[in-house]
Amino acid sequence: MTRSRSNQNAPSTFGLPGHEVYNRPNFPGLVAISEALKRDFLASFPWLSSGQILVARDAAAPAADVDTPRRPGPIRVDYSGHLYPGKGMEIISAVAPMLPDIEFHVAGGTDRDITQWKKLCAANVCFHGHVGQEMLAKLYSSFDIAVAPAQSIVHTDDRTVDIARWTSPLTIFEYMSHGLPIVVFDLPFLREILEDNTTALIVPSADVSASAGALRRLSGDAVLRAKLGAAVKAQFLAQHTLETRVRTILARFADEAETYMVVSPDGIEPSTL
Repeated sequence: MTRSRSNQNAPSTFGLPGHEVYNRPNFPGLVAISEALKRDFLASFPWLSSGQILVARDAAAPAADVDTPRRPGPIRVDYSGHLYPGKGMEIISAVAPMLPDIEFHVAGGTDRDITQWKKLCAANVCFHGHVGQEMLAKLYSSFDIAVAPAQSIVHTDDRTVDIARWTSPLTIFEYMSHGLPIVVFDLPFLREILEDNTTALIVPSADVSASAGALRRLSGDAVLRAKLGAAVKAQFLAQHTLETRVRTILARFADEAETYMVVSPDGIEPSTL
């Protein structure tokens, strides 16, 4: 069935005019990082077929072996990423006072955001600021648990755009690569990747009590931490490495076209593989 192109000149949900790229006769398809993003592309560009959009979720490099002995002391919980509204600091700042025997470590954030959140957080929250990849790998190896408390509304750094529908936290895949047991909120994208009580503990979105309960449960159960960590790392190695993602994309598109159109803030240009 031929899809109608009557709205091909109208701006899409994503701010790109459909006729610029997606209406070209030699357009082979595109890659989306989630099923939710694929659905929104199909809604915005109804002449595209489902088969033209490959879902290839984000990925990360396998964790290198880092010799960082676990120091004795409290359970250490990590959050790595931006501190924009909705990313999760609202939850961490509320949960930390409920779990005074746990250390919360925050890697990332601008100086402005760190200054703001330090005023709102308990003494058991430690801010590391921007951390390079080599140092971050060492930090990961010293943590016991990771959290991904992104909420149902997530803003960009200018605080004007809600990206929750399409957000794909790369730190999730980094946590997975390091075999960290993860506590996450119940969001559609994360449900595409993680399974409750098998590869993560999934709690209702923005539920502070449930978040504290999951962290309390994990902190007191070394066997569960090891089980979830091993399962999530095995899934990562099987499905979410950068090499696996590249091979998946090339297998889908390499035989169809040697030249692709690259959309960037500077315009649309051909890029030859």
